[in-house]
Amino acid sequence: MSIGPLLVNSAVSCVFHIVVRLRLMPDFIAADECKPVFDELLNTLPWQQETVVDGDETYQQPRLTAWIGEHPYSYSGITHPPNNEVN
Repeated sequence: MSIGPLLVNSAVSCVFHIVVRLRLMPDFIAADECKPVFDELLNTLPWQQETVVDGDETYQQPRLTAWIGEHPYSYSGITHPPNNEVN
């Protein structure tokens, strides 16, 4: 297993070059603390299931998403508006 940065996405536009990296940190949260942390995130973040329109087909995304940030975030025709509020 490799520990360190993992390039997940790189995008170039006229204005920005965006690079997203993840770092694997085994045992960052102790095993006995994982469930309470998960429950807290599940119960406090504004989770949504987005609708996707693909040609004549409309369906619900097979996942929940929660966007927290000062600026909107868009992908695949879905835009998450700015959201700075967390309960």
